[in-house]
Amino acid sequence: MEYDTPRPRPFRILLVAENDDFIDGLMDWFEDDLEIEIVGRAHTGREATERIELFCPNVVLVDAVLPDGSGFELVRTVKDRWPGTVVIMMTFFDRITIRGEALLAGADDCVSKSDVISRLRSLVRFLVPPRDLVASETGDSSRLSGESRSTDDQTVPQGE
Repeated sequence: MEYDTPRPRPFRILLVAENDDFIDGLMDWFEDDLEIEIVGRAHTGREATERIELFCPNVVLVDAVLPDGSGFELVRTVKDRWPGTVVIMMTFFDRITIRGEALLAGADDCVSKSDVISRLRSLVRFLVPPRDLVASETGDSSRLSGESRSTDDQTVPQGE
C-alpha cells in the first residue's frame, strides 16, 4: 500500500528593499523553489508592516537602507509587534559592523546581498521553528502577534 507523504510547507518570505531589480531577481530565482514562497514585497518600512499584517510571513528579509527610515527601525518594529517572525537583514555595506548593529536591533541574522541567494534557504531552515510552518499556513496568527491561543479550556502562551 502506498501513502502520500505530505510535503513540508514552504517558508513564507516577505522581501523588503527599495530596489525593484533586486527584488525581481530574488523572486525569479526562488520562483520554482518548493521550500521558499515569496509572499510579497515592500519598498518601505510602512509598506512592510502593512504586508506583514496581510501575508503573515515566517521570515522578513529586509534591506538595511529604506527610503522612509532604516532597516534597523523596521527590525525593531517587527520584533516588537510580531516577536515570532524571523527577521534577516541584508546589506551591501561593511558586513561586520552592520551585522553587529542588526543583531543589537533584534535581527535574527544579517547577510550580504551578494550571499542572499546562496544562504537564504539554509538560514530559514535554521531560524524558523517547524511548528511555525504549520501556523502560517493555517491562518494562526498568534505566533506573529505574540498572543496566547486558547485550546479548549487551556490557554497556551506563545512559544510553549
